[in-house]
Amino acid sequence: MAMNPHPAGQIDLNVPLEVGVERRGLQHKYRPTALFFPAQGQTCHAYCTYCFRWAQFVGLDDLKFAAREAETLVDYLARHREVSDVLFTGGDPLVMRASVLRRYVEPLLRADLPHLAHIRFGTKALAYWPARLLTDPDAAARGSA
Repeated sequence: MAMNPHPAGQIDLNVPLEVGVERRGLQHKYRPTALFFPAQGQTCHAYCTYCFRWAQFVGLDDLKFAAREAETLVDYLARHREVSDVLFTGGDPLVMRASVLRRYVEPLLRADLPHLAHIRFGTKALAYWPARLLTDPDAAARGSA
């Protein structure tokens, strides 16, 4: 706990506050980009010594950013037309099975969000677990998620 679990004011400055309600699981620190932390993606393939997201992995829920449903994100994006990019992050969102990942991504694709141009994934899966995208049982499904 001597390390700062959320440097640069990530909780105080970057978690959206709307009508007095914190949008936990979201960060909006850059105008065109909203970060989304899916609850099931709050682990990682590796524990890098330089990682500034360590608070996501240590099992202390009050330190985590995590959202369990995509509706919070869709609602937020509908009200924030300046957001053109969503970055799924964590942990690593590609630790999730394709079926779980789909539950987060498909609502974005179905929603009327003409300003949303990019859905990105912050992942190290290509380096640490390439089989996840090539030969694992749901690798083919992941490509269509």
